Amino acid sequence: MKIIGLVCMSIFYILIHTVTYAEILSVDKVVKTSTVEDIKEKSKDLEFNILTAKTLDFEKINEHQNILFGYGLLEENISFQQKVVQRSIELYGVDSLEMKITYLYLAYAYLLNHDSPSAEPIYIYINETKDNMNYENNISLLNTLNRVKAEYKILQKKYKDAQHIMYLHLQMFEKHKEFDSINYIRDLKRMAVIENALGYYNKAFEYLKKGSKILVQNKIYFSLNEKIETQLLIADIDENQEKYQGTIAALKVAYTQIKESNETLSPINSIEMWYRTCKMSLVTKEYETSKHMVSNIMLLQEKLSLKETVSTISSMVCLGAAEKSLGHYTEAKLAYKKALYKLNTAVYIQNYNQEKKILSYKINQSIKEIIELEKQINKIKSSIPEILYLAIDGSMLAIALKKGLKAPIGDYIHVHKDKENALKVKKRKKNVVVLKIDAKQMIQDNHKFYETTKDELLVKKLISKYLSQDL
Repeated sequence: MKIIGLVCMSIFYILIHTVTYAEILSVDKVVKTSTVEDIKEKSKDLEFNILTAKTLDFEKINEHQNILFGYGLLEENISFQQKVVQRSIELYGVDSLEMKITYLYLAYAYLLNHDSPSAEPIYIYINETKDNMNYENNISLLNTLNRVKAEYKILQKKYKDAQHIMYLHLQMFEKHKEFDSINYIRDLKRMAVIENALGYYNKAFEYLKKGSKILVQNKIYFSLNEKIETQLLIADIDENQEKYQGTIAALKVAYTQIKESNETLSPINSIEMWYRTCKMSLVTKEYETSKHMVSNIMLLQEKLSLKETVSTISSMVCLGAAEKSLGHYTEAKLAYKKALYKLNTAVYIQNYNQEKKILSYKINQSIKEIIELEKQINKIKSSIPEILYLAIDGSMLAIALKKGLKAPIGDYIHVHKDKENALKVKKRKKNVVVLKIDAKQMIQDNHKFYETTKDELLVKKLISKYLSQDL
């Protein structure tokens, strides 16, 4: 019993502190930091050494790509790989094996940045000419080809194909006694992503546990971004199973890691963190927190001119849901319409028609629901008289006129359209007074009423300024 109590208390603690931890990840922390600038400076030195050498060192190229990826410098990674391709042409020629290999690295850089359209022609070219490339004598390059193929299939949502590629890849990888532990852990995480997408949640967790064990045993350092990506994946696996407590717990761990780190989270991971927090805040009914998270996403997009992704567009849907729950129907419709516009104009999303159709359907359904709600509310409003009545115990009069009245959690205050019906409810009480409610002003101030019978209405609270004693 004590253990159950501790678990419940820890979950309660997580829910209460969701907002606090969310505020740790401010836009300024993502946009401006000395740590990333230091990495960029070191990157320039390493890049200069690679590009000015008389031969290309593929181990160094791979190492540099891992550094840039680990710190979320995805655009810089693409720029670097483009320069490497150009350098390989200068050193070895257009049709050389080396040029094709560097082209492969460039495709991988595009895919890491979720830019499938740019990677596709490279992938097709590499696949068509792979028989002329001696991959078998270079395990590192063969591994890169497999990762490119798997990432490409993942972005195409062809998870079964990606699963097959990664399964054979891991088998080959595990045969070698001396292998790159860091990339092996990343491959295990990639496999977890695939299994999660296919609905094999236990398998996904098994791959993550295996990677975590290797990480600890070999005392491998992982950057903040890679730690956060793992927590986001755990959160997603739990959310897919509707285990929201686990999702919230994973987010709490992620926010703690951000708080304790001097590193900077990449824009992509920052948006994912805010979006996940937005969704979980809807679950815990912290609607203002949801709105705050979307505000962060929009501000970051504006500052860095970031392209639209499924997460940025879905965050607008999340905002619409928060506004709808708060009864702000005009704002909710505006958020949904913005999401729809972004969905129809975003180049990245256009390449995933099935995903676009599903998201578009959900948004349109949400807009229809709001329109129906507005019709019902307008119908109720038109039937509500300017004055409503509530009978209360006389001992409560002074408090009601000073502080107003609020229904208990999960309940409502029952008010009536005429004085006689209000008094019937309290007919057995002796000291009864009747309050007049300025319903007209309440409606103008966007307070919600719910109709139960022709005479009776429900309301969550009554603010004192709308109340007066019926004499």
